[in-house]
Amino acid sequence: MPRKKRARRARTTRLTEDVAASVETLVPVLHAPVGSTLTVETDVENPSVPYTVAFDDRTLMYSQVDRRETVPGLQPGVHRLAWSFTHLAKGWKHTLHAQVTGQAPVRLEDRSEARKDPPYSVGIALVIVP
Repeated sequence: MPRKKRARRARTTRLTEDVAASVETLVPVLHAPVGSTLTVETDVENPSVPYTVAFDDRTLMYSQVDRRETVPGLQPGVHRLAWSFTHLAKGWKHTLHAQVTGQAPVRLEDRSEARKDPPYSVGIALVIVP
């Protein structure tokens, strides 16, 4: 193999390893067995704009009130759970939890005006089903 090609492959491998090592510190990862259920729950106070929570390409929640939705029968693959919150009114607060059947709930986000958090957020978590 030519020297340039080996060097490029080595750089790509290092980059891939670096990204893989940092993903779980930057992005929450939930591991779920095949066929399990993912439950997503929001708790919002004083929302003035609807928030959105999506699983892969499906909108789970588009709401201004507390919600609890499930994704039953998880299939193998790497799935994306994404969310977006925007607040305009005073006294806002929101939390977002996800739970796989038989596991403890995972707090994905907990923000409030009282803690001087930004009034907007966009996030993502991965749900890995082997």
